[in-house]
Amino acid sequence: GIDRLKTINDTLGHAMGDQVLRIITQRVRAILRENDVLARLSGDEFAVLLPVSYNMARAASMAPSLSEKVLNVLRQPVPLEGGDMHMKVTASLGVALAPRDGNNSDTLMQAADMALHGAKRAGRDRALIYTPALGQEAALRFDIEQGLRKALEKKEFEVYMQPLVEAGSAELKGFECLLRWKRDGSRPVSPAMFIPIAEEIGMIERITEWIFSEALPHLAMWRRATQRDLFLSINLSPRHLLRDDLVTKLRETARSQSIPPSAIVLEITEGGLVGGLDFVRERIQQLVAQGFLIAIDDFGTGHSTLGMLTELPIDKLKIDQSFVRDRIPNNPDAVKVLEAMLALTHGLQLHVVVEGVETVEQARFIRARNPHALLQGYYFDRPQAAMDWDARLIHGQLPKYEI
Repeated sequence: GIDRLKTINDTLGHAMGDQVLRIITQRVRAILRENDVLARLSGDEFAVLLPVSYNMARAASMAPSLSEKVLNVLRQPVPLEGGDMHMKVTASLGVALAPRDGNNSDTLMQAADMALHGAKRAGRDRALIYTPALGQEAALRFDIEQGLRKALEKKEFEVYMQPLVEAGSAELKGFECLLRWKRDGSRPVSPAMFIPIAEEIGMIERITEWIFSEALPHLAMWRRATQRDLFLSINLSPRHLLRDDLVTKLRETARSQSIPPSAIVLEITEGGLVGGLDFVRERIQQLVAQGFLIAIDDFGTGHSTLGMLTELPIDKLKIDQSFVRDRIPNNPDAVKVLEAMLALTHGLQLHVVVEGVETVEQARFIRARNPHALLQGYYFDRPQAAMDWDARLIHGQLPKYEI
């Protein structure tokens, strides 16, 4: 499957998407043998049939190298119209072997499709060979998908908040808004499991709009009660950036609660910035023009470049917890990496949020290097339901933290 072809079509047009597909098809066909079969199954999915005379053990051992050969061809930049611009296109591959994974076309295609979706979930731009465990995972994902489609109507979602604390003053400055799903009222489902599925099935936009409608009244109440300019960070799906009504809807939602847009930070993952940078820049500039602030989430784990950081009107970088938790201050290499990232944000005059702060030593380490950094982690508070924060803040008293 061609990764993010829909983004190419939506940002550059279907004619450009068709051009990309033609070039990709020519490149793949060029490395196939005469008796190999290449077929297009749908808009962004192709199938390759490779008849071999090897025994199953040898075929299985050769599958990874053959898959990598196809991926390397697809990774070559694709020239766009006129040849002055190039686009990096990647693909995800699912591999099934006959007769091990099936002895008819339907079974083999089903196995390959499971492997394909597994490759996409693992980060794309890779190949995955089918195993029986993928079948079990597919059944679980199908069950989650069915539950998701009813979760909003059954009111199973709940908004949670985790505080953001300034390193130098140890004062509460804002919150990150998090989503929790208690299926059937009791069984919690990990966001790491259901959020990607919600994105795949197109539900993430409805869910995000529900989050805004639920979270902003709480923020408005807390700002009134505490007389503080508290802000709220909310994750924005890459799919939302494609919506023409995004800016208008966010502006109207904030206005309905008398919340200034500057009190709302929209978090976009690094992966959401890949592909169609010109379009992303335009949408982000529209949001910033209305007063909203933009943060890059999970910085250091995705695909952003230094050029991207200087081209986009970004206010905050969020350093992923993987650089901090269980590593700072005792891992010398981790210390060097975190110090370099903090220096980068300072040099670019960006605000920084450091996730995964779980000990006072970590908080003090960051404070010594950037007292203006915002800290987030279990050392201060675990995520709690927004209604629980209502009870804590309604009388105007802010929680007291120590560093």
